[in-house]
This record gives sequence, C-alpha cells and structure tokens, in this order.
Amino acid sequence: MIEVKATLARLEPMIVSIHAQVPYLATKAEVEAVRGELARKPGYGAMWSMGIALFALTAASMSAGAIYLPLIYRAWHITL
Repeated sequence: MIEVKATLARLEPMIVSIHAQVPYLATKAEVEAVRGELARKPGYGAMWSMGIALFALTAASMSAGAIYLPLIYRAWHITL
C-alpha cells in the first residue's frame, strides 16, 4: 500500500497539469473542420491560373536575362 501511495503522489501533479490543459484542447468538431479545410483541393481554374502565372514569371525572367546578359558581359569584358 505504501508503494501505491508513493506512485499516486508522483502522478498527482501530472494529472493536475493535464486537467489544466483540457479546456484549451480542440474538440473533435474543430479538428474535423480544419481537416475539411485542408482536404479541399484547388480546382482546374486555380491550377491553370497558377501555371499561367509561373509561366509568365519564367518568360519575363528569361526575357530580362536575354536583354541584360549581353550588356553585363560587355561591361565586364571591356579591354583598354
């Protein structure tokens, strides 16, 4: 019986700290709501929009590189 009392004395602070956290934990409904929001996949329109935006950024950066690269090359390789 002494061992049981000693074990309960060690467990009591842990139980109190767990009980203090219970009001702040999410309910099952809240977890399901978040899971539902995360599970939604973007539609075809959103995917096409993202693809077009990425293509436009890539094309713009390649165009800028094609324009400025010869200028930078000439600036660095000037011989006097």
